[in-house]
Amino acid sequence: MLFLVIFTYYFSATPFLPYFMLKHLEEPFSTPSKAKLSEARAFLLFTGGSYDAPQMSPEERLPRDALLRLLKAVELKKKYPQKPLFIIGGNFKANNHKEASYYKEVAEKLGVKDKIVIVENVYDTVSSVKALKKSFSPDTSLVLISSAYHLKRSLYLFKKEGFSNIIPYPAHYNYKVCTPHFRIWDFFPEPLYLEMTNKAVHEYLGLLYYKLKYR
Repeated sequence: MLFLVIFTYYFSATPFLPYFMLKHLEEPFSTPSKAKLSEARAFLLFTGGSYDAPQMSPEERLPRDALLRLLKAVELKKKYPQKPLFIIGGNFKANNHKEASYYKEVAEKLGVKDKIVIVENVYDTVSSVKALKKSFSPDTSLVLISSAYHLKRSLYLFKKEGFSNIIPYPAHYNYKVCTPHFRIWDFFPEPLYLEMTNKAVHEYLGLLYYKLKYR
């Protein structure tokens, strides 16, 4: 048992395992064409969590992945200002359950102020997808902005909820962060790789759960 624990920790905290797991999730997705972006009716941003402390500024509340998602959404919104940006996500751990509003505040500081819609009465991916059914018909062309590792599960849930025209837009790729170069320090455990492994395992377990649920 001790050997198994050490073995699991070692391969989870070095770049090899998270690279393999994340690459399988992320590599199928690439930046959509300008034609597809132009045809889309709206942009959807799934939030990536937030920290809850009264003394924090909106920027301090957002984790790394969340900031990368938001920056990509802001970039697209500036290129296509006429399209609305829906920011979807709530924080059930926070007393006020706010999350999407923090993202909106940061977006406004970055120069995006018009046509932003926040949806905060959701706490996971499936409830986020269901909430969007109130605003869009199933065949509406929508651009989904999220971390590349999160897109496979999100698209699966959109499909199961009847949406047929979702355009995935990867905001960033985590497998590139843990690409092994077979240098000596690649063989020493680091917390970063443990975090990456955790993200990958979370996605695979989520996919398994929903596939069993919708079976």
